[in-house]
Amino acid sequence: GGDREARVIVSMQVVQTFSSRTPITRPHAIRLDLFYEVPNYSPPTGDAAEDPDPSKPPPSSTRIVTHSVWTTVQDDVAYVPAAVGLPPPVGVLCNAGDWCYCKTLLDEKTTEFVADRLQDVPSPLSRLLLWEALWEMVRDRQMAPTKFVRLVLEKCESESELSVAECACEHLLVALEYLIPDDTLASFFSLVAEKALLFARTLPNTEAARPVRKLWLSVACHATREWESIRLMLRLLLVHQRLMAGGRAPVTGANVLRVSRSAARRQERERGKLRATRRAERERG
Repeated sequence: GGDREARVIVSMQVVQTFSSRTPITRPHAIRLDLFYEVPNYSPPTGDAAEDPDPSKPPPSSTRIVTHSVWTTVQDDVAYVPAAVGLPPPVGVLCNAGDWCYCKTLLDEKTTEFVADRLQDVPSPLSRLLLWEALWEMVRDRQMAPTKFVRLVLEKCESESELSVAECACEHLLVALEYLIPDDTLASFFSLVAEKALLFARTLPNTEAARPVRKLWLSVACHATREWESIRLMLRLLLVHQRLMAGGRAPVTGANVLRVSRSAARRQERERGKLRATRRAERERG
């Protein structure tokens, strides 16, 4: 919590819960990352204040910086003395650095910050841990899977770190296959396929961007259900002559088309079985 008038933290707590199957709280030494929005540049003074440089960002433009504090969690609630007196952050990541074995959830304010500025968090590991925390919230029914899918499509467009994008996309595909309601399933498949193809098309043609492009093409392969999208995907795949053959032989349009048709039919059969199973479970329940 923070005193709004003094604009400093007067108390910060870490809450530890446990599973009903293992009702034990464990001791942890935890690092917390506090996120702050700061201006991108210092305010101009003197003549520069009257004649601002148009090449500089406007005064409202901000960036995210991180301040780390440590605490020890032994009981249900642990206080964070190192945070007292600091300005209130816009978000907090518990277990930053992934130093201890625990499941991390986000508070309401941090969830709002992540929905707005996750892509601006400077540390790739922190971004990855935030995606993991969001996914744990989906699994605990604290976040709708549809919201999670939309967040991935909004925030990963500019993600250049392959491990972070892979983490988010892996959870996106699980949500798409198993958690999206039947009445919106088709629209979400189309949305994911469209966005994945768009991201793959707009990435720069550089060596560093190729693994990320391959990832988005893989996501598109899983989500594509319309032949128009498949044709676009084929053109993108042909850019990577050795993608489908593991680097041993060039790929041809006919080979990709044959593989894509086979994969599409197989995926449709698997989705049909899954939908039937889910309907049967609901009827039994």
